[in-house]
Amino acid sequence: MNKKKIIIISSVIIIFCIIIGVFQHFYNLNKSEENTTEVSIIETESQENENSQTQISEINQNETEAINEEQKNNENKGTANNSSNKTANKNQKQNEGDFPQQNNNPVENAPNQNSGKTTTEKQEISVTLTISCKNALKYNVNIPASGYFLNGTRYNVKNGATVFDVLSNACKENGISLDYDGSYVSAIGGLREKQCTDDSGWMYRVNGKLPSKSMKNYKLKDGDKIEVYYVTSYKDLP
Repeated sequence: MNKKKIIIISSVIIIFCIIIGVFQHFYNLNKSEENTTEVSIIETESQENENSQTQISEINQNETEAINEEQKNNENKGTANNSSNKTANKNQKQNEGDFPQQNNNPVENAPNQNSGKTTTEKQEISVTLTISCKNALKYNVNIPASGYFLNGTRYNVKNGATVFDVLSNACKENGISLDYDGSYVSAIGGLREKQCTDDSGWMYRVNGKLPSKSMKNYKLKDGDKIEVYYVTSYKDLP
């Protein structure tokens, strides 16, 4: 009885191993076919790339040959034109008998009066500066009774100078104190912002217009009129 059981179990194991071997065989066969397919695809793509590169090389070579041919034709045309011009000049000289032709154009014969003269940009420009504090006269502050620190004073400055350059130099020359932070002027002659009202402070304009630039960024032109003025409200004028 035990021998029969052993024989049956052995048979089952053998059959099971055979089934596993068959499945393994088919699996390896399918895997091999897939690898073969992939290799074929890669070889096909490689061949297509080589064909494309060959076509591109042929196109570039044809274009280069066409360009060289065109350049050669242009050179031949240029040589022919030069030969024609030389022949025409030679015939003209023979017809004129080698005598120089007189120029009867008075404009061409006249000497150039502007020769030797060069146009140079002005090295200096002239501007005027007014520093007004008259809007603060009605407040109890220490300022000139005239309402002006400077009134229409003319200054000659370098071309390219800014409003702030003129203001700072004028204050130094006239002993007027100037407090500022960057491009922002907070006090002139001891008269400070918000000293009279919460809205009071210093503003400026050029030729009667309020610029959109700071004093340090506004470059002046010859004849500009600068007005730096103190306001106690946004409605105040210089």
